[in-house]
Amino acid sequence: MNGPGGRRIAGLRRQAEEILGLGGAGAAAEETAVDIQSVLHELRVHQIELEIQNEELRDAHQVVEAAKQKAEEVRDRFMRLFHEAPVGYAAVDRTGMIHAANQTLREMSTLDPDIPLGRVAFASLLHPDDEHIFRARFPAFFDQPIRKRMELRLRRAQEQGGEFWVEITGRAVSWRSARTPGSYAESQLLVIISDIRERRKMEEELGVAARVFENSPEGIVITDPGGQILRVNEAFTVATGYREEEVVGSTPGVLNSGRQSPEFYQQMRETLVSQGLWQGKIFNRRKNGEIRAEWLHIRAVYNANGKITNYISFYRYPLEGLTDQS
Repeated sequence: MNGPGGRRIAGLRRQAEEILGLGGAGAAAEETAVDIQSVLHELRVHQIELEIQNEELRDAHQVVEAAKQKAEEVRDRFMRLFHEAPVGYAAVDRTGMIHAANQTLREMSTLDPDIPLGRVAFASLLHPDDEHIFRARFPAFFDQPIRKRMELRLRRAQEQGGEFWVEITGRAVSWRSARTPGSYAESQLLVIISDIRERRKMEEELGVAARVFENSPEGIVITDPGGQILRVNEAFTVATGYREEEVVGSTPGVLNSGRQSPEFYQQMRETLVSQGLWQGKIFNRRKNGEIRAEWLHIRAVYNANGKITNYISFYRYPLEGLTDQS
């Protein structure tokens, strides 16, 4: 046994053997017996010390093993989050080459699993018409990623649905070097690739709806659930003589001609609440005081919880053959 403890035991053993070799009778024998008891006591004390040290070592080993297991669990959890994230991740160096990519990006793109990372340019994953845009903006994007974003098309085979739009953002990161513990490799850009097909589709649909809203020959008024006007279209302002800023914040009651009774409007509100729809003939007053008959169609708009969020009113005017005397 090496170390201070081992040398101490060896010394004590030699001392015990020397004492035992003395032997003899009388006072010498008694003195020898006392020395033997002293040596045995020291050996016993040292044995207990070693047992305590061994127990401490076992406890320390268990702590190390528990910490190692915890670190492995954290690493495994991180890797699952990295690879199963709903967005694509890629670590890209300053030359634009990919050094790491998660499974989501591999599924989103044409990233060939047989080609080693480090030999694949991120721009090669993009639609050919968009590659030059990425290459031109990438240097500044790398140095100042905050608030920078690009919307480009990701290349994909036709059998996979063809190219689609993604949003690219990023942040600078520094990876620890595996070769030199404690040191950091050159910083890279963690590129985040988000599928924005649904958002683009919604934006296109909203764009179409906005064009329909503005170009409709019918007057359109959008109100909140309490009836406060939020938006009106051009046809409404032309037909009524009211500019948008004159009616936003008020209610459609600004058009009230006085021809309908309070009971008429009460029934209209009750029908809208119970059925979500009302339509019929109504007499409204223009800004210049002219009264004319119109056909009004009101529809309630509901959210996912079935709660009314808006009312949309469509005014068709003037009704043929109807006047303020009809």
